[in-house]
Amino acid sequence: MRRTTCGPGVQGFSEVGQTRVFSAELATHVHRVVVVAADPDQIRFQVAVDDVLAPALTVVVVEAVDDNNAAIVDLTGIEVTLNR
Repeated sequence: MRRTTCGPGVQGFSEVGQTRVFSAELATHVHRVVVVAADPDQIRFQVAVDDVLAPALTVVVVEAVDDNNAAIVDLTGIEVTLNR
């Protein structure tokens, strides 16, 4: 799954469990994050931020694939939950 995360104060991204995370800062406060996991229901990763009390980040899913690595055309059913 490819996500774009926007917001000030992002320090970085880290893997949790079997999830692999790749990221790059595209512009100031805009990060492209690629998250890879064998089980799409178990995608977990961490975001390190300067201030955990700051307003929540904005996350936009821009691309995702299914279990067969085929592109998911309708991304409206994909949810991203940020826990503090």
